[in-house]
Formats: sequence, C-alpha cells, structure tokens
Amino acid sequence: MVQRIVLGGVLVVFTAATISVLAEYGYVGFYEAALANSATRLTFLDLAISLGLISVWMIHDAWSSRRSCVPFLLLTVLFGGVGPLLYLLVRASPVGVQRTTGGVALVVLSGVAVALTIAR
Repeated sequence: MVQRIVLGGVLVVFTAATISVLAEYGYVGFYEAALANSATRLTFLDLAISLGLISVWMIHDAWSSRRSCVPFLLLTVLFGGVGPLLYLLVRASPVGVQRTTGGVALVVLSGVAVALTIAR
C-alpha cells in the first residue's frame, strides 16, 4: 500500500513536470534542447536506452499476465517515464481496471500533448 502511494506521488509530480516542459518548449523544443551538445545528447541516449529496456520488460510482464501494455507503451513514447510509472501503479489491479485506467490515461495525456503542440 505504501509503495502504491509513493509511486502515485512520483507519477503525479513527474507528469506535472513533463506537462510543464512540453507547455514551455513543445516536442520540437525539447528535442532541440536534448540534442544541443554532447552532454545533453548522452543524457538523451541514456534515457532512450533506459526507456527501451523498460518497454521490453513491460511487454514481457504484460504478456506473462495476459494483459495489454499498448496504452502504456504509447504513453512512454509520448511522455517518457509516465508510461512505465502508470504501468507499475496499475499492474497489480484486475485486468478490467488496468484496461480502463490505461485507456483513460492515454486519451487524457494524448489530448494534453495535442493541445500543447497546437498552442506552440
């Protein structure tokens, strides 16, 4: 129970930070900043490798429990660590709850991404 509360708190803070950065810079500005110099390129590469490994783990974990991780993978592509954090938060839930939570989160965060992109 404590783990879920901590994980939920981390998810809320990280999601707010992600939305804030996207609102300020947009996706194009984020990539420009991430690729600005060798230090930021290394950090970006490290992030890409880490998220790739986490995504492979999510696929195997979801496959072994006969669940879908597609919404969480899409969230990972759009918002980085938000996808895996949400996956970990709901993975112990019943299948119907996981599908509902993942689908709703994907729709809401995708709408935010589209709105932020249009606003830029």
